[in-house]
Amino acid sequence: MQLLLRIARQAIARRLSGQPNLSRKDLEKSAGKNAGALLQKRGAFVTLTTNGELRGCIGSIFADAPLLHTVYDNALNAAFSDTRFMPLSKNEFGKVAIEVSVLSPICPLEYSGAQDLLSQLKPHEHGVLLKFSNGAGSTFLPQVWEQLPQKEEFLSHLCAKAGMRPDSWRTLHPKVSVYAVQSAGSG
Repeated sequence: MQLLLRIARQAIARRLSGQPNLSRKDLEKSAGKNAGALLQKRGAFVTLTTNGELRGCIGSIFADAPLLHTVYDNALNAAFSDTRFMPLSKNEFGKVAIEVSVLSPICPLEYSGAQDLLSQLKPHEHGVLLKFSNGAGSTFLPQVWEQLPQKEEFLSHLCAKAGMRPDSWRTLHPKVSVYAVQSAGSG
């Protein structure tokens, strides 16, 4: 995980200093002997915070690219392309904390209704992905349970994030999938 944090920080530092992005080949060389494991396809998120406040977060839920590339690209996107924030500046870079979260495979959750769904969710362990029949969807990493510890509140905010009514998880029976993360952060 420390290597992934270093790669995320390096990606942002290179962009801020005007250097070109590393090529895929150079990125793999920089991973050294650990490149094999990091070339497995895995989903991952990169989260930036400043003084504990969100500063950017971009990720890939599904494992459609090698982990090394996913982290590099998501670090750049979290720093410079998260539409909720202005691009990260050189002045902010020294104050930003970076967290990399590597996702386990996504596991569909079968449930019969709202109460059954609530009974199956594991706060602080499950990341949750909601998908509605109209195509709307959203996810929260397991770390979000820190801010939203009540299951009902967690799901309501997840619905709102998807652009749906907060109670849609109760009434529309969305597809629900869960996943775990392995994460590490640096200040």
